[in-house]
Amino acid sequence: MIHTNNSGDIFYLGLRDLKNVSPTDLNEKALEEYPSILSFNKTKGTFEHLGFRVPDSILELNDFIDFGLTATSNSILLLNYQSNSLFEIDFNGNDFKEHQLKSDLVKNFSNEYYQSPRMSSSLEDNMRLMYKYSENFGLTYDPHKKLLYRFGWPGEEFSEDIDAMQFSATPIYFTISVYDGSDFSLIKEFTLPRNTYLAHHYFVDEKGLNLFPMHPDNPEFNEDEMVIHTFDFSDLR
Repeated sequence: MIHTNNSGDIFYLGLRDLKNVSPTDLNEKALEEYPSILSFNKTKGTFEHLGFRVPDSILELNDFIDFGLTATSNSILLLNYQSNSLFEIDFNGNDFKEHQLKSDLVKNFSNEYYQSPRMSSSLEDNMRLMYKYSENFGLTYDPHKKLLYRFGWPGEEFSEDIDAMQFSATPIYFTISVYDGSDFSLIKEFTLPRNTYLAHHYFVDEKGLNLFPMHPDNPEFNEDEMVIHTFDFSDLR
């Protein structure tokens, strides 16, 4: 659930994804029936679907549809997990723009995992196949520095002697792409060190982007301590 200073008493939620729809049924009609954003009016205690519907351009390389959600002071941002497509949507859900985020690290997207006969493969083989290709983990907007942070997995092929199930809780590493918040142009990208940070845990405050160096395979990890590293990307512009 997200909220900005300009959205008043309205909070926004991203709804469940379309990955439970079979690829043969994932078409323009399914997208028309999929309200991807839900608004909650805190004062009235009511929910409402926004009018925005995902355009069928997203179907080119997606056998399931899922998004990361954040917002600027002017719009809601949806990042497709299986492509570089970013949707900038007004708070009423009526108008939107589609952007293609540039990345030199997260670009190896594929449908192979979703089209493979997974029921006849082992969990380890499925996990290796899933991690072979790129995926977006999420995004968050920094209103203090007017930056957009994108978190992703570049894709890596693991040999069979590696137990890929150990990555089921959290990836061994991830990437951060920093974009200008006004036009979403790429400023800088980083690959974080292995076995250090949690990929799905982060927050923004006035000091910058906060990450948790609490990966279970981090040799410095102590389960009795909560450690936060703060990154200020202001000087990258």
